[in-house]
Amino acid sequence: MVVSDLKSRRNKILDIVVLSYIDTAIPVGSLYLSKKLKSSLSSATIRNIMAELEEEGYLTHIHTSSGRIPTDKGFRFYLDNMKEIERLNQIEIEKISRVFEAKKQAVEDIIKKASSVLSSITKQVGVVLFPRLKRSIFKKVELVFIEPKKVLAVLLTSSGLLRDVIVELDTEIKKEELQKISVFLNSELEGMSIKEVKKHLLTKLESQKDSLYNLFKTAFEIIRLSLLFNETEGLYIDGLTNILEQPEFADIDKARNIIRKLEKKLELFEILNRDLTEAGLRIYIGREDMNPFIEDLSLISSAYRISGEIAGTLGVIGPTRMDYRRIIPIVEYFSSALSERLI
Repeated sequence: MVVSDLKSRRNKILDIVVLSYIDTAIPVGSLYLSKKLKSSLSSATIRNIMAELEEEGYLTHIHTSSGRIPTDKGFRFYLDNMKEIERLNQIEIEKISRVFEAKKQAVEDIIKKASSVLSSITKQVGVVLFPRLKRSIFKKVELVFIEPKKVLAVLLTSSGLLRDVIVELDTEIKKEELQKISVFLNSELEGMSIKEVKKHLLTKLESQKDSLYNLFKTAFEIIRLSLLFNETEGLYIDGLTNILEQPEFADIDKARNIIRKLEKKLELFEILNRDLTEAGLRIYIGREDMNPFIEDLSLISSAYRISGEIAGTLGVIGPTRMDYRRIIPIVEYFSSALSERLI
């Protein structure tokens, strides 16, 4: 009973410290805890418990005389033991719904809006990883002649993904030849996964000879070049300036360093890309993942689906003291709404 009471007290104190720090970004002292606990615990007893929590890595302090703040381990314990989360209010639900209002929208437009609305609702950084093209099903390609060595390839997938790429060819091509290639590709590839397309065309190319060889070679070149896009371009980030509004990033050099990292996208892309292996919510806190990109930040992310299959990820980035109880349900709801829309 005594051990149970002590554990309960420790957990309660840690919970109060975390919640207070989330709300204020100010270190928490024993006097504040004493008032919040409304118990017979003395300030000395509270200080001892806080010292134990600090020794075990759940709390830390900035200055010797200051109060305590949660560590990454402290935030993780809080999350693992969080009993309830907030519900979205009507205004938040309506903002998310407006992303999908227009009946005819390219998937790219929906994704861009999603990152913006995520940022607007949470007052943090909104991120959305564009659906991986190789997971999609080929529906149609339109080839538009620009000049003898330049073609516009417009690729459409069964889920509505649209990608247009200007392809620079090694050899010249005529309009008539381009039309033949277009007919061939659409009859040959419809219903095939993008992941299989290049392999299929390469196999076809290797089996062709004489007059058809050049036709197949150009077809393969167009598809290969139009699909080899930079994946990081499919990562949309919105609300970077929200970082500057956080008191823990008042140091302008620290804030600039974080913004530079986010603008580069590559490391963030790699982290979000992990989440494509399974559904469900993921939360990365500070340095616990040993990833220098995260450091003083937290990332709450969730994969979304297209036609029932995991296709991309959306999430929110903010300081480690972000309001998890409020932001977690927003990310989960948005992920679900996006999955329902992209069918």
